[in-house]
Amino acid sequence: MSAMRRALRVVVLLVAVLGTLGGWLGLVLYAVDAGESARAGDTGDWWYVGLATVGAIVLLLVGIALGRRLAVALGLVADYVPKRAKRR
Repeated sequence: MSAMRRALRVVVLLVAVLGTLGGWLGLVLYAVDAGESARAGDTGDWWYVGLATVGAIVLLLVGIALGRRLAVALGLVADYVPKRAKRR
């Protein structure tokens, strides 16, 4: 892979990681805010708290997966390649 292509891959992965973690932070802050208003008596906000929580979980997992790919692209960790099982 050429150096330019590798650098482009690293930049794209970095932007993707930052975007997913920014979205995660936004959803967490929204869930906290909606949770406060739901506890104050606005019972309809519990649905928003639940949806924001599920969305935050998904974005965090995607961010971790993209972060792993970024670490491999930067050469910080080795790419895992399992050994083939020996046939009997």
